[in-house]
Amino acid sequence: MKEAEVIFDNNDFLIVDKPSGWSCHNEEPSVLKWLSRTVHFVSRLDRETSGLILIAKSDKAHHQFQQTQANITKKYLAILRGQLESSTSQLEWNYRISDQAEGYRNPAGSGKLYESKSIVQIQQKNKYFTLVEIQLLTGYQHQIRKQAALAKHPIVGDERYNEKKYNILIQQKYPQHYRMFLHAYSLSFKFNNNDFEFTSPCDFEKMMS
Repeated sequence: MKEAEVIFDNNDFLIVDKPSGWSCHNEEPSVLKWLSRTVHFVSRLDRETSGLILIAKSDKAHHQFQQTQANITKKYLAILRGQLESSTSQLEWNYRISDQAEGYRNPAGSGKLYESKSIVQIQQKNKYFTLVEIQLLTGYQHQIRKQAALAKHPIVGDERYNEKKYNILIQQKYPQHYRMFLHAYSLSFKFNNNDFEFTSPCDFEKMMS
């Protein structure tokens, strides 16, 4: 399994590139245990999701980030099941979802539902998949995963919001690449009047060839 990697470190925050299969702090292997220090997660990723996470190194820095969460831009790459049809290359997902983890039979969730917003840019299609860039405008739990399922194009390899039989088929067909195909590839924000932008490459294009 690939190791996590610190790609930026200053007095206030860290940027860590987290592999798929790593937890932020609840399960092992975890980024928190790997860092072996007290930190404050400004952004988190599901265990199955790879990519960039922002971690404050002090209570003061964490508070500053909390005050400016709306100015943090997060972009993801995802491979969706099937061909996502749209009259334009860009569309908006604004499904109403709960802020609780659910499953593929009821991806919107139970209880109170909130309007979630994401901008979806179609990057590439083939006969079986659609590669998209997704920018979060709201930040509910499993937002992208739920929205994709509600759009009838769940994320390939998502064992919570995609069908088990489909995932088994994909795992058999692509054993070298199989995972949940969701990657936080871009993170940008302003901190102490300085602009920061980070990117993390991924090899999803292999699935599209």
